Amino acid sequence: MEDVITFDSFMSARPEDIQIAVDGYERRTGMQHIDFCVTLTIPPTTASFYKRYNEFKNFDASLKAAFPGVELPKFPSKFALVNKNEVR
Repeated sequence: MEDVITFDSFMSARPEDIQIAVDGYERRTGMQHIDFCVTLTIPPTTASFYKRYNEFKNFDASLKAAFPGVELPKFPSKFALVNKNEVR
């Protein structure tokens, strides 16, 4: 059974307790886009899901709107997410 993080549990969490990680990516056969594996942790629950870059970027914008007083990390470029060892 997959863990579920509800909107209420997300909004009631302390910002410092929320952890978001991009654990990898997958280019599916025949598809033109890349799906990124995102892991969201709000203790004690952890959930993973796949999102396209633009969906993940919209999620980042939603976080900034929901927590306007919290300094969030800079959102990475798509290049940085796919090629972690390369620098431009």
